Amino acid sequence: MTLTAGATAGPSEAVMRNIAEALVATAVGLIVAIPAVFAFNTFQRIVKTTLSNTDALSHVLLAHLKARTDGDAGPGRGRLVDPGADRTSAKPERAKAAARPARGSVPPATPAHPVDPPAEEPETEA
Repeated sequence: MTLTAGATAGPSEAVMRNIAEALVATAVGLIVAIPAVFAFNTFQRIVKTTLSNTDALSHVLLAHLKARTDGDAGPGRGRLVDPGADRTSAKPERAKAAARPARGSVPPATPAHPVDPPAEEPETEA
């Protein structure tokens, strides 16, 4: 059986057409997919940023409300006190609060060269 030139051209043309169709479909898929992935990643970044900002705002708000209920917001704005309650129990708490450094204050400076303890004299054998 001998193959002629016309017989071999038929099947290879069909294969080439199928490959070309697959390449066109792949190109169209990439043209659609790349912008979609870009939009998805941008949306995810916006969502994450919004969530982290909301989380930070909630921490700031809770800290402010806690400070306000602890009496740090000034006179008349502190914790609600029962007029008939014993107020002596609050005094040690206020003393502790007064002993603490204020928020944002700088701790006392330590000397640059701490004083070394006196050296021990070596024991001599007699």
